[in-house]
Formats: sequence, C-alpha cells, structure tokens
Amino acid sequence: MSTGATRLAGEIHDVTVVIPVKNGAETIGQQLEALSRQSYDGNLHLVVSDNGSTDDLPGAVAPHASAFASCRIIDAGQRPGVAHGRNMGILAAATEKVLVCDSDDEVSPAWVEALAMGLGEGDLAGGPLVTGQINPPEVARLFTDISSPPTIHGYLPYPVGANMGFRRSRAVQVGGFDSSFGAGHEEVDFAWRVQRAGGRLVWCPDAVVHYRQRAGAKRAFRQRYHYARSAILLWTRFEDTGELAPVSFRGSVRNLARQALRSYRLISPQTRHEHALSLGWTAGTVMGHLRYRRQSPPERELMERPTM
Repeated sequence: MSTGATRLAGEIHDVTVVIPVKNGAETIGQQLEALSRQSYDGNLHLVVSDNGSTDDLPGAVAPHASAFASCRIIDAGQRPGVAHGRNMGILAAATEKVLVCDSDDEVSPAWVEALAMGLGEGDLAGGPLVTGQINPPEVARLFTDISSPPTIHGYLPYPVGANMGFRRSRAVQVGGFDSSFGAGHEEVDFAWRVQRAGGRLVWCPDAVVHYRQRAGAKRAFRQRYHYARSAILLWTRFEDTGELAPVSFRGSVRNLARQALRSYRLISPQTRHEHALSLGWTAGTVMGHLRYRRQSPPERELMERPTM
C-alpha cells in the first residue's frame, strides 16, 4: 500500500525512516506526529514495515502521510520479528541514509537531522534514550536513561534499535539484521558486524528518543526474559573472537535461585514491577545457557541481498 505523493519531481530524496510494526495503530500516530515536526530540511521518506498487523494500521498512518516526501506501508508479514521488519524496510528504501525507530516511542525534533549528520561521518549512528517524559513515574524510575553508547559482554558499543541510523550499502553488505534473534539484541549483533566489517559508529547526542518501557509486571517479565535469552545467543555468535567477557552458567543459576527466594516481592505493588524485571532477566539467562550453550545455536537468518 502506498499513500502520499512525492513533493517535487526530480528532488533528491535524502533520508528514509523505517518503522517496523505489528499492531501499533494505537501508538504510531504519536510517533508520526513527532516525525512530522522534524527540524530536518531535506526530503524525508517513510516506510512502515507491517509485520503481520491485524489492527487498522493503514487508517492510523494515512492522516500523517502528507508530512513526508513519500509514505509507504509494505508487507513484512512473511515471518514474525523486528529483524525481518527492518530488513524488508531496508530493501524498500531508495536512499543511502536509513533511520529506524519504533512505533510506540517519540523522536525529538532534531532526531532526523542529528542522525543524518552522523551518517555523513560514519556508517552507523545512534543517540540517547530518555524514559521520563513518555512513561508513568512509577515505571520511569525503574530505568536509567541511555546517554552514551551502551555495551554488553565487554565488547563493542552499539546503538539501541529504537534509535539507530545506518548507511543502506553497509547494511546490505553485512546481510542486515539476523532474524534468528527472536526478541532482543538483534541490533547489537548488527552493529557488531558492521563495525567488524570496518564501519564506524557515530554517537549523536541531539538524536534523542523518548523511549516507552513495558507497563505491568507480566509484560516486563516477558520482555526481560527474552532479552536475557537473546543476550546469551549473542555471546555464542561472537565467542570465537576471544574478546567477550566470560558468562557463567553456575553463576546464572545461583542468581536465579536468589531471585526466586525473593519472589515475595511480587506480592506488593511497590516492588512487583522491579522484581519482575530482575526475575525475568535471571530466568532468561539460565534458559539462554541451556538453549544456546548446551545445545547448538540456530543458524543465522540474514537478509537476502537485493538483485539490483
């Protein structure tokens, strides 16, 4: 499905924003409104990569289409997962500079301009994530804002997938995002592969994204559980570099036992969410060890290279 129209024939199309989404009709309007208020003075194209939505996503996107040089909703429902959604968006993009964000966050007015400038200097760019504006206070207090490039396993820095830009040619070169990462750390894997292929990461302090966290203890537990499992998959992917910090199965089991003994904290509304986060991470870490270290990890599922 395509909506909107090119503003002027022959214009140079500078930047494409890709938003992978599944059933995001309720929140994507706020993100598109934020994108429509950008300080960027070049042409901004939008690709909404629909990963199998069953809600009225086209209806939510249509009122904002005229704010962009072009606006398309593409079918990315062939397989579930944000990695596949991003890959389909990369293939659909016609610009060298590609930015990705999520449908339930809100980018700041300088977001596009800052990342686009960063991609003038490097192959990969990212910026800060701030939780205080978009989340309820009781949720925001549980998280620390990201103001510098994060790291994991003591290895290379990376931008979070909710606030990332890259050169399309470099993304195609490394095979895009790995869809074998079911939920989490696919952006770390991508960023590490880009940097190991010679790409440079540029951090853009003005590219702020207001980042929505999961509300509710059950949703927080599930998210952290899957993040922790995928963190162990990430470790196995790069174990042969010899540069990652060690991860201990026994230590993970001990941590899970300690968290299980404190599960009485799930009873109180004041401590329920915080403990769900901790318990989800420790449980996911143990399961990640059992799935990806005690058994063979899945084969990579990279993006098919475009034919043209």
